[in-house]
Amino acid sequence: MPWDDGSIYQHDKYIFTIGCIQAVVDAHPNCNFLFGGDWNLCKNGCYSTELCVRRFCTDNELCWIDTCTDHIDYTYHNDTNDHYSLIDHFICSANLIGEGDKSAIMVDGLNTSDHFAISLKINLHTLLGGLGSSAPSITKLRWDRANLQLYQSVCAQSLASLDLPLDALLCTERECVKHNCDLDCYYMDIVRCLNTASVPAVPRVKTGVEKHWWSQELDELKSQCIEITDQWRSAGYPRSGEMQAKVQGSN
Repeated sequence: MPWDDGSIYQHDKYIFTIGCIQAVVDAHPNCNFLFGGDWNLCKNGCYSTELCVRRFCTDNELCWIDTCTDHIDYTYHNDTNDHYSLIDHFICSANLIGEGDKSAIMVDGLNTSDHFAISLKINLHTLLGGLGSSAPSITKLRWDRANLQLYQSVCAQSLASLDLPLDALLCTERECVKHNCDLDCYYMDIVRCLNTASVPAVPRVKTGVEKHWWSQELDELKSQCIEITDQWRSAGYPRSGEMQAKVQGSN
């Protein structure tokens, strides 16, 4: 959500974003909703946009989930400016949670962001009851990891089983409808053979899972950052001194 700095411009921008979320709710009647993330405000009455969020929840019978703060009471941390606030929240349909349920703040060394992750347990049966079949995941072929010998062998066997459309290949008639259909079918058969051969020989990965820009050097820097962050948390989250300086230098 937009940052609320108290200005009229930012306030209007925040209201506009709430309106976009309202449009999503209006477009999907009789559905359950779960909105989570950085709302850029605390539930403490200090933000002008808080009333707008509460009205949004009331009008749509949604619950603004409280956060368990037994161990840590902030989700955003800017150690340089000594700024800590609880601005990450869940808002969801009332029937997705039980009475008194709260979200949890996830403190994990793998997370080097200036926001801690938050989690919420929901009624899965209720949620699945409002969903249709899930959309198929989009994958891509990793030809750089392919077994090319196996691919060539399976391709050769599959292609050898196809019947050549000799009449279509030898036809000299312009715009021959019958033979155009035969050629289209032959083309589709070739594509099918290629796809079939790729199944055992070429690995598939979900789009977006792998980062093409990642390197061994970044792996090492990430490990160092995680180690320093873990040490900082084990020391009780000091906000000054040598340990704090290491944390700021690693981020």
